[in-house]
Amino acid sequence: MARRIVAGLVAAATLAGTFALASPAQAAEGPTILGAVTAADRYTSTENANGLDRFRWDQRNWYDFDILTAAVVTDGTLVGAVTDPATAVTLFAPNDRAFQLLAYDLTGRWFWTEQGVLDAIVGAVKAGKVNLTNVLTYHVVAGKFLKADIVPLIGKPIPTLNGNSFVVKPPNWLGLIEIKDNVDAFRNPYLVRTDIDAGKSVIHVISRVLIPANVGG
Repeated sequence: MARRIVAGLVAAATLAGTFALASPAQAAEGPTILGAVTAADRYTSTENANGLDRFRWDQRNWYDFDILTAAVVTDGTLVGAVTDPATAVTLFAPNDRAFQLLAYDLTGRWFWTEQGVLDAIVGAVKAGKVNLTNVLTYHVVAGKFLKADIVPLIGKPIPTLNGNSFVVKPPNWLGLIEIKDNVDAFRNPYLVRTDIDAGKSVIHVISRVLIPANVGG
């Protein structure tokens, strides 16, 4: 993850209510979601100003969270949730490949760079196809839920900060857990990694972007 994105997040617009970004005098210290996703990136040498891998031939890690982090910066709504160690949430985090697949679903084109993927998604936002706030908040559940806490909720609606819910399906014959979102036109994601510690919060990595019923606003 681009280290320069950290500064962009801290400088982004603060939030109201539960996820307000604390002032420097009030800010608590400890692990955060931002710190956990930043630690996932092993390659930073050719990133551009947005913290995205710059060249097609340098896309060495499509399985971290560069695009997710850039989208959070662009939108601003979840800045407090990912930077405040006092916040307790569960983030279902789409990796860069998940956003690449979303860009293809939205445009019918395959984008070979992370910047190209982000530009395509921002273009869909400007065209009114996607409400970025609604999509991002659909990936956040209030409270810390480890995988062991999620398993008993299989088959039950799980409410998100978006206001819509998703359903965790029973493991398939391969043991993979699918998450059923609100829109059948898009393929559902699977849990590909779970229980990434973020202090009072936790991250579960998913293979596709969850699509809420209010994806367009």
